[in-house]
Amino acid sequence: MKKIALAITAVVLCILALFGCNKTGMNTQEKNVSSSAANSSVTDSSVKKENIYMTFAKLPSPPKCKKVKDQATINKVTEYIDSYEKVPIENRKEKGGQILITITLPEGKMKQYTVVGDKLQIDNACYKVSKNLISDLEKLYDQIDVPEEKY
Repeated sequence: MKKIALAITAVVLCILALFGCNKTGMNTQEKNVSSSAANSSVTDSSVKKENIYMTFAKLPSPPKCKKVKDQATINKVTEYIDSYEKVPIENRKEKGGQILITITLPEGKMKQYTVVGDKLQIDNACYKVSKNLISDLEKLYDQIDVPEEKY
């Protein structure tokens, strides 16, 4: 039973890594949007807020997520990540992730945050951050008052 669970977890991580780290077919301008630009898109009053949602996932095992539509909560999470000191580093296309946050904007545009250890990837830009980011985001995840789902 443990072997099956381990194999399923490995497959899920591989799929997430391939999807999150190797996005293709997207406009470069969309990939390089800064966090503050995404926040301004998220908070723009001309945008229909029902089209914006966030999937906040804790990985790897068992993978769980919370799906959030509340604008204030989405802004709180992105502003929290933006508040951390970030040092740009080379994108090493690391596989996996411990925290995966995807914000879906209108017209299918997506903004993705992946945290692995002391590395934060925002779309295709990579940064070195404090190792405390993961535990702080896990605490924030626990504070979000929506039902937890399987990821």
